[in-house]
Amino acid sequence: MTTFEIFQKYVNERWNYDLIAKDWKEKKEKVVGYLDVNCPEEMIMAAGCRPVLMTGDPGSSIERGERHLDRSASFLVRQLYEAILTGRYGFVDVICGTGGDKWLSNAYGFLSTEKVLDPSLQFGDVYYIERLRGTYRQHRDYNRDRLLEFKTYLEEYTGREITNQALSEAISITNETRGLLKQLSELRKADVPRVSGCEALTIIMASMFIPKSQYNRMLKQFLGNEIDTLLKKDASKLRLFLSGSNVDNLQLYEILESLPVIIVGEDTAFGDRYFETLVDANTEPMEALADRYTYKPLDPWMYGRADRIRYKTQAAISANAQAEIFFHIKYDDAVGWDYPDQKKELEKSGIPVLVFEEQQYKIENNDEIKNKTRAFLETIESARKE
Repeated sequence: MTTFEIFQKYVNERWNYDLIAKDWKEKKEKVVGYLDVNCPEEMIMAAGCRPVLMTGDPGSSIERGERHLDRSASFLVRQLYEAILTGRYGFVDVICGTGGDKWLSNAYGFLSTEKVLDPSLQFGDVYYIERLRGTYRQHRDYNRDRLLEFKTYLEEYTGREITNQALSEAISITNETRGLLKQLSELRKADVPRVSGCEALTIIMASMFIPKSQYNRMLKQFLGNEIDTLLKKDASKLRLFLSGSNVDNLQLYEILESLPVIIVGEDTAFGDRYFETLVDANTEPMEALADRYTYKPLDPWMYGRADRIRYKTQAAISANAQAEIFFHIKYDDAVGWDYPDQKKELEKSGIPVLVFEEQQYKIENNDEIKNKTRAFLETIESARKE
């Protein structure tokens, strides 16, 4: 099995207990699931626990979760909530939510209440890290204090002190991951991309399911010795950039890349934003973590709209994108706030934009997406000929 095939296995079988958690559990260690990439993985690692991203399953229904979840919750959260309530994450000891996205944040309260209503539900303890939406110093200091509370919680939960040395070692590992993923990102941006969007998303997400030290060794092996085993890319395909709602599975990527396009980047949580900002290894660890998780590229729900638009526009330009698709999942309201100004700025830079509004997490309108994208490509081709 190639390294890339191993990455695929972890992404495709992210709920497989034997693959994800069995070895860890046999060592009597804890698995901490996190709901979004603002969770400080370094602290979980320093506590001797295994951090694992939790996502929904586009192949499942949402019948069980909708019994209590608010009807205006985004479909991203509905599918995740369903996966938790139906036992897909029974191997997770602690579910960690972080402040920010409205419905991911609210999931903490819903999950806590579900356990009160039915103590037999198979999911772990729930912990919530509050996080403010701004980047002023007082916001950063507030966020640091919440991280210190999380540190205390992990120490009490595991019975293990989280030392500065353990934090520094974890920071070194995650910074190495970010550096390696940055190399991957550059391969997508080459004049002839060496990695497709489907391949890149698989590799990036695999870092959230495989222990980071092991993952780093695997990714170095892939970049150094196996990158050329991937199918060669067609330089004539249109370079497409993806924006909008977070896409944590391959459905959309596979639909789009079945057309004459290649996805060369995205400004979602599972693109460059995940690995772009390092933790400062020369600063006291908790202060450095507070800096990194406060000042990294802004999420859609954070204050600083002009900064968000500037970042998103520059991200598409730096990938040499020729067009952008803005994919909006129903009720994922925050991402929609930026769309009008984002579209305007991109078109000023010669990057046309196609929007798909109020889409489902479980994509069932494949033909509609393909047909609209084909028409979009034809419009771009006609404009080039004029």
